[in-house]
Amino acid sequence: MKGARNSKLEDNFVIEEDTNSDIADQDDLALSSDVSSLSDSDSSVPAPKKRKIQKWNGKTQGQTVGSSANERRSTKPSGNGPGRTVITLAKAPSKQPPPHIISDTMMNFLSSLKDPANNDRDWFQQHDALYRYAWDNWNAFVTVLLPRLMEEADETLPFLPTKDMVYRIYRDVRFSSDKTPYKTYMSATFSRGGRKGAYAGYHLEVKPGSQSFIAGGRWCPEKEHLQIFRQHIIDDDEEGRRFKEILNGSDFKNFFGPAKPGGRGLGRSSSVFGHSDELKVAPKMPGVDKNHPQIDWLKLRSFYVSRTWVTVECSERVRNLLIRFSTVLSFSNL
Repeated sequence: MKGARNSKLEDNFVIEEDTNSDIADQDDLALSSDVSSLSDSDSSVPAPKKRKIQKWNGKTQGQTVGSSANERRSTKPSGNGPGRTVITLAKAPSKQPPPHIISDTMMNFLSSLKDPANNDRDWFQQHDALYRYAWDNWNAFVTVLLPRLMEEADETLPFLPTKDMVYRIYRDVRFSSDKTPYKTYMSATFSRGGRKGAYAGYHLEVKPGSQSFIAGGRWCPEKEHLQIFRQHIIDDDEEGRRFKEILNGSDFKNFFGPAKPGGRGLGRSSSVFGHSDELKVAPKMPGVDKNHPQIDWLKLRSFYVSRTWVTVECSERVRNLLIRFSTVLSFSNL
């Protein structure tokens, strides 16, 4: 009787894979494995097959699984039993795109993470196949992009493992009021030391919703490097003048906007001025006060320019954008 009862409970659950690339939610259901084994001495009875069963949680009866009309799977009564629950597991495409292309599957996955209802551990685990597909796509993209940058933009970039350039999708929420566990973008930094290096670099973020972001230069350098930069500006030496000439070049201004104190650049672009970490008062340096002729330059604490763009077609477009940053990096790495 006990075996018959267990069999009846198991029949109330069906686990299936989604054959489309649509994204579905997972409610409070957990898979468990019920594996039975027989003694080797009893060879007359065949060993049972391994099987997966769904533990029933009374809270899930009558609920709907999914986050959109195309993704929902609902429970249906089955006689006098607790209900027949269908769990849909997201399935990724079988083939990766060419390595120089950002796939629609990756962008759709990141778009889904922007929904707070999806950005949690349960949803992420159910869509693990889509995440791995997107992660592999991003790693391949970065791997292809690096040698092109080395050849055409910055010969100081070394060959580094892709893992040293890409950032994980998991957020560090230890000191944040926002406990959302996953980022909604993929990102990487190309520099002499990779993403953790102390050198100026090229930073790339791919994010849905026309919010992809690219930047070049140095953000919040160490105190000694900041002091070197300010000294070049105060002395008005060759390096200091060259930096200003780069930022005020016609092609550079057309792309990033004029290097004008108090400005943020042109629309989706930003020059070195206008960042949130600028000093409000004069830095504490001998002979420097608020009336110094170069005070606006001396208030800078970061030396980078940035630009957002609508779409990420391929690595060729990204490379062409990054080449424009190379002149700023050559100064920032002094």
